[in-house]
Amino acid sequence: MENLDQVLHNGENSFVEFKEERVHPESLAKEMAAFANTEGGAVFIGINDDGSVGGTTRPDLEEWVFNIARNNIKPALLPLFEMIVLHEKKIARVIVNKDVSGPFSVAGKYYIRAGSTSRECSKEELGRLFQRSRQVYFEETPIYEANETHLDREKIQEYFKQVYEYDITREDTTPFTALLQNSGILLQEGMVSVVGLVMFGKRNSGNAPPPIHYTQKFLPQSGVAYAHYAGHELAGELLDSVHFEGAAPDLVEKLAEKVLLRLATPSKIEGLKREEKIPLPRKVLREALVNAVTHRDYSLQGKIRIFQFDNRLEVISPGGLPNSVTVEKMKVSYSIHRNPLIVKFMENLRYLDGLGRGVPMIFREMKRLNAPTPEIIVDDSQVKLVIYFAPAA
Repeated sequence: MENLDQVLHNGENSFVEFKEERVHPESLAKEMAAFANTEGGAVFIGINDDGSVGGTTRPDLEEWVFNIARNNIKPALLPLFEMIVLHEKKIARVIVNKDVSGPFSVAGKYYIRAGSTSRECSKEELGRLFQRSRQVYFEETPIYEANETHLDREKIQEYFKQVYEYDITREDTTPFTALLQNSGILLQEGMVSVVGLVMFGKRNSGNAPPPIHYTQKFLPQSGVAYAHYAGHELAGELLDSVHFEGAAPDLVEKLAEKVLLRLATPSKIEGLKREEKIPLPRKVLREALVNAVTHRDYSLQGKIRIFQFDNRLEVISPGGLPNSVTVEKMKVSYSIHRNPLIVKFMENLRYLDGLGRGVPMIFREMKRLNAPTPEIIVDDSQVKLVIYFAPAA
């Protein structure tokens, strides 16, 4: 009883919704679907919006609720139901857990919970819900304004020759457009997919101003923001700041070059030779950068951010961890891919092996160099990898 009184006192929030006994079936369905599409929650039937307890006397309430969950929500939901006595009146608590088998809709509309209200999804939010359910990957969605002319034909030719020993310039090969469609780079309607731009977008050519890379023109969030600060904090003096554009492989190369250029590399004399002490191995750096551009959530409007300090490198990638992935699982070679096509292309180009061994390697190498243990900090909006540099001595 004490907990329920606290619920009344706190009122409606991200996990609690009040409904009077005469709630309309579609309104109840909307709240249940929103909870299932977000983080779960409970609908209390018999409590008014102002928190007063009206109670319910409906004898078939449980059957009525389950019929709504089964018939008004697509796909059908299976909530938990219980009757409770509160302030000497009966109320019902309908518990809906987060469910990744959706997304769930009511009358063709999809809802999510936002604070104390349920609202219809935006196009981007709906895309993430479908992505979460693995019914579609955002990397496969079309970029309506982009077509074959925005792709780097030479890099695509190099890719197929390097990976498959397939020369697409020969007359007896599959037509170029058909090859792009079969590879998921181009869609049947002639539009470029997200993965196509991420992997093979090109910079505009000729005298067309302004100079811009088509990958970032159509996917602004796919760029990378780099900053180098003196000291150990963001409040330190800004020593360098660059916004990088390009396809994913180019971003990795440019970023690695920039970080290594700005990295202080102490050395000592051993006999007649000068021996450099590497505070951050190149393979660790490349793995961190490859993971960021390969596994980030491209449906989110936010760039990858790279912060370099005197003692560490921070790589911040938009989007939380994919389903069932945890930080602890990442440390022992567990791999579930948000962008399986991008992973395939990057694997074929030898940037990664697709087996989830990169993160364990980072921890292992930095331990070998007696550096502080790297950190992986996760929330719903981003993954931050912190790699501390090896000590000079």
